Amino acid sequence: MSRRTLSDVVQVQADQLARYEALIERLLTERAAPRPASQSVELTRGTTGDHASGIKVVAVTQDGETLEQASERARREFERHAARFPLPSGAAHAAPLGDDAA
Repeated sequence: MSRRTLSDVVQVQADQLARYEALIERLLTERAAPRPASQSVELTRGTTGDHASGIKVVAVTQDGETLEQASERARREFERHAARFPLPSGAAHAAPLGDDAA
């Protein structure tokens, strides 16, 4: 086993301190960078009547995704759940859905 001198130990600690300072600087810089505001869409079906399952789907825009894309993603997920958990009448929705033209 080789012996280390005090100056070797001090140098190793100084190198480690420099790495920590660089890491802290990088973390502070990343955290301070402005992030785009996220938008979200929430689709819900409340419980109505006996043995009805409520459904709530929330989609938040992701990297570069538009609100319309997030809405479509939420709609697909909501429809999947509505088909899986129908109302007591057997229908996925209490009323027919209208056009998207609104």
